[in-house]
Amino acid sequence: MRHLLILILLATLGSCGKKSFSESDLQTTSPDGQLNVAFKRSESGQITYTLTKNGQTVIANSALGFTVEGLGKATQDFEIEDLDLTKGSEVYDLPWGEVAHVDAAYSEIELSLKHVPNKLTFSVQARLFDDGLGFRYVFPKQNGSGLSSDTLRILEEQTQFNLEGDPLVNWGPGDWNSYENLLELTRLSEIDATKYDNPNELIHRVVPNNAIMTPASLKLENGVHISFHEASLIDYPGMTLGVTSTGFESVLVGSPNRDAKAVVTLPFNTPWRTIAVEDRAIDFVANTLMLNLNAPNKLGDVSWFKPKTYAGVWWEMFLGKGTWDYASNQSAVDSEGNVMKGQARHAANTANVKAYIDFCADNNIEGLLVEGWNTGWEIWLDSLKRLEAFDFVTPYPDYNLREVVDYGKSKNVEIVMHHETSGVPERYEQQMDTAFALMQELGLHSVKSGYVGNFPNGEFHHGQYGVRHYRKVFETAAKYQVAVNPHEPIKPTGERRTLPNAISAEGARGMEYNAFGNYKQVNQPSHLPSIVYTRGLAGPFDYTPGIFNLELDGWRGADDEVLSTLAKQLGAYVVIYAPIQMVADLPEHYRQEVKASSPTGVNLDKENYHVAMKRYIREMATDWDATYPLAGELGEYAVVARKVKGENRYFIGGIAGDKDQEAVVVLDFLEEGFSYELSLFSDAEDAHFRTNKTAITVKNSFVKKGDTLRVQMKQAGGFGGVIGMGVAE
Repeated sequence: MRHLLILILLATLGSCGKKSFSESDLQTTSPDGQLNVAFKRSESGQITYTLTKNGQTVIANSALGFTVEGLGKATQDFEIEDLDLTKGSEVYDLPWGEVAHVDAAYSEIELSLKHVPNKLTFSVQARLFDDGLGFRYVFPKQNGSGLSSDTLRILEEQTQFNLEGDPLVNWGPGDWNSYENLLELTRLSEIDATKYDNPNELIHRVVPNNAIMTPASLKLENGVHISFHEASLIDYPGMTLGVTSTGFESVLVGSPNRDAKAVVTLPFNTPWRTIAVEDRAIDFVANTLMLNLNAPNKLGDVSWFKPKTYAGVWWEMFLGKGTWDYASNQSAVDSEGNVMKGQARHAANTANVKAYIDFCADNNIEGLLVEGWNTGWEIWLDSLKRLEAFDFVTPYPDYNLREVVDYGKSKNVEIVMHHETSGVPERYEQQMDTAFALMQELGLHSVKSGYVGNFPNGEFHHGQYGVRHYRKVFETAAKYQVAVNPHEPIKPTGERRTLPNAISAEGARGMEYNAFGNYKQVNQPSHLPSIVYTRGLAGPFDYTPGIFNLELDGWRGADDEVLSTLAKQLGAYVVIYAPIQMVADLPEHYRQEVKASSPTGVNLDKENYHVAMKRYIREMATDWDATYPLAGELGEYAVVARKVKGENRYFIGGIAGDKDQEAVVVLDFLEEGFSYELSLFSDAEDAHFRTNKTAITVKNSFVKKGDTLRVQMKQAGGFGGVIGMGVAE
């Protein structure tokens, strides 16, 4: 693994004794000269910062500080004791990712501070890249502050993010327990997050403040785009952004079991507060700020994990075809619509799973998730029994785990394990070594974990308790060469650079919500384009695209449907990044012929519609050399291209929201001197996300660098394209 760190000390300002600094001392500029961060100390001793891009305000004057147990609120009366300015550069490769190689130069400024009344000392470390700013608080052991030298109890963090005007914000509520909420695109002044607070959900939605989650993306009134998040969230609560009259202020996720939101052992660094800055919203998809602010890969060679597409014994349970449990608590329907109970339709049985493996082998799908394989599903939703519902080594009587694993290996299909914890982290921690050791024995390297339910003792998924647990899972799994894809997780913050077995995560309303209810309850057309600029910026997202039976015919009610065209399902594979991408629908839905339309004279090369569609799924890549943001607007649409790792081959995808969009794509990213075959799957002229979902145009052509494509995306529509191996001209 290539990794190079260059750090050049420029200056340590001041000398022995009392130091003084001018405003010109307290600032630094990004390597390309466009971004500037400047700190200031007021007469009252308040420390503030501003961020500008080419002289335009990005972050207006914003204060820094903390409320610490035993010392109170510390936002005034600071002295600057020292100042360091440095420049550096990091060059590193990723074992898998949206890009293979990162080269990131930065400028850094660090202010050493003392809070005079109580002698609390810490520093503010700010690192400025060409694509944004990260800053964090660095606490040494305390001497003379009246606090324990080893422990700090933080009640709240007073970090401001003030803005000018009333910017446009793509946001979701700052829920302390769940990220599976709807997303909105409004002005800052229109944000009302507390309406999402709902204690009646299976995982309580806890939104105690008018605060939004991160990532959240904004278009400022001067046209600059910014995205707020955090990087390297370790042993600290997640941060939400409380809405103020002038912008945002940090609100940490708390705990009902103590006043302190964070209890940390000194010395300690908080997570980096990140502000990505781009000219266009779509450029965020290639922004590496968050990865740059995480520590290098500490696992070394992780070639035991292979990026892949995977199918799942999963969607059939949401549709009601099969059940998770083996007993009689859940019902299913047979092919004639008759209601059946329990083991008669238990989905994770040996014969059914083998049939899925055959489907995967026939379609170049290298993984198969099997849910409902282990005992405990009959009682997992019982408020008392769920605390001890699952172990992770005991299969149901109709599931021969070893036989299935061996059969999969014979077909080059690896079983993806499933560990549903029912929201009981401590029980899972007691069993993790045993569970992962079984996987290692079986030669299995990927697990999807789940945390449906509220944590015991009222702890929140996104508080310090939850953050500690999820980190422990990644670290423990790595010892057994297991990669983890958690659902109902803490938000990703770039830890995949340090622990590249953190392969993906849920953490938003995924595809499953489309099987939960009627038209008003499913994910709306704008949902997926909004995810691109919110949750999608946190890291790989296990959205589970690829539904072909979009009307859910034969399984759900008349009002149940996926509000999407078929072409949008294809585009999502490219736009929504993950190194594992699910082919989510039932195998039989990929085998059926569905309606197609194409203009007169289009040459399908003797492939019917269905074969052409299968070609797209079969060839789908999940690991990339480079990502090219092409076009998009917050919450409205996104168009992205990616280069397949190690190949002269590309995929291009687009997704649209609430209205029709025209994607104008200049193919500047292709290599000079090659002619490429393009297979483009786009919305047909008569496509409609409710009345004609599967109408699609399939067009084959040859393209080269510099060509321009114009692709029409319908409301809730999109397109996907394969740009085949280039042939030298």
